[in-house]
Amino acid sequence: MSTLQRQLLYFVEQVYFIIGLMLVAKSLSFLLNDLSTLGSYTVEEAIEGNQRFQAMAGLYYGIALVYLLANSDKAFLLIRRNYWVFLFIGYVFLSTLWADLPGVALRRSIALFGTTAFALHVVMRRSRAEFLAMVAQAMAAVVIVNLMFIAALPGIGIEYARAGEWRGILSHKNTFGTTMGLAALVFAVQRRTGLLYRVFYLGMTAVALFCVFKSGSRSAWLMTMGVFVVGMPFLAALQSARLSVPTRVVLLAVFGVGGVGLAIGSFLQVGLAAIGRDITLTDRTIIWDLVVDLGLQRPLLGYGFGSFWQGSAGEAMADLFASLGHSHNGYIDLWLQLGFVGVGVFVPSLVAMVRRLFRESIRYRGPNVTFFPLFLMMIMIHNTIALSFPEHSSIIWVIFVAGMAYTALPYPDCFRRRSPQPIGGVAGVPAMRVPATPPRLLDRPVQ
Repeated sequence: MSTLQRQLLYFVEQVYFIIGLMLVAKSLSFLLNDLSTLGSYTVEEAIEGNQRFQAMAGLYYGIALVYLLANSDKAFLLIRRNYWVFLFIGYVFLSTLWADLPGVALRRSIALFGTTAFALHVVMRRSRAEFLAMVAQAMAAVVIVNLMFIAALPGIGIEYARAGEWRGILSHKNTFGTTMGLAALVFAVQRRTGLLYRVFYLGMTAVALFCVFKSGSRSAWLMTMGVFVVGMPFLAALQSARLSVPTRVVLLAVFGVGGVGLAIGSFLQVGLAAIGRDITLTDRTIIWDLVVDLGLQRPLLGYGFGSFWQGSAGEAMADLFASLGHSHNGYIDLWLQLGFVGVGVFVPSLVAMVRRLFRESIRYRGPNVTFFPLFLMMIMIHNTIALSFPEHSSIIWVIFVAGMAYTALPYPDCFRRRSPQPIGGVAGVPAMRVPATPPRLLDRPVQ
């Protein structure tokens, strides 16, 4: 195969992955949804799902599964190093046996497995640096498409009934704000190797942060401020070459655990007042009280994956709170769906990822190391007042699984490979720069 052919195949694969990332970021809804129903929620529609989205996502998941089977040795290595993730997925499938709606639970279990397979497909074809650059390109396209939609069809892209808050082509202002916050983080950690590249991603970071503000989503505000105001300076201090490893451990324990406790205990009401909310978090605590009472009816095994809000319990909640498809707390939702057993199976994956990221953070510095700890911090904050994970067909789950895979094997790359320089960019985004330096030089070890 000639160099030009390899470049062309690489470019086609790059476009394929970027479209897939945009799909799970829910930013192709203008092609797959009836825009007149944007933002609406009914139990019946949630049970049936979007058949056009299911068909396109199913194509991606099927191709990913075929690739994993064709490269079973590498796939098995990743599965073995991340067995808790796959034990959790196995338990999710098992929950169909006692789910209120077995059909819904099975379909969403398959989608969660397919999303995981897609993430592993990307990991096995791209190095960590390439993956982050590709996610940045996809999120840049997401931001541009949403802004074009808001400008062209403001009657749909802007929620005038909510004081002009932005939602773009996404279903709700909270989804829009969360997506823009994630985009801002991805842009902010991009390696800046050229003037045009630096200017582009610096500008895109500012645009994404402005979109977070315009969304009016307080959960997105808190999530983004937590990462940019607290997370980034803290991680920079943790990676300081002047600190010994024991000092970093103490720093993490004191300021990580103690700081969170102090913030929650002393400044919660002040912080909520500053963003225009009260101690009920816009009635979230009322919702939590109600769903916990329902969850205690099935505390060990839950209602089945994806079955709580579409079953009789969800219908009862829908009578009290319109357009409510989750409890606005991902941890409570996890327990409602899968019970204490499901929580116990999922938590080890989080613990393993935190341990791996801490180990990398005290040894290396650079964008490729910085992103995943900040990403995990972002979604764990967001999951306390919204729903981030575990969620099928979600870019957050794709990045989470990719982070587990990349950190499971020796730093910096999961599977090292030589990749040709792409022949162009996508949707006006600068072409991804494939580093020519040896992998160990991508990020400097902390001395």
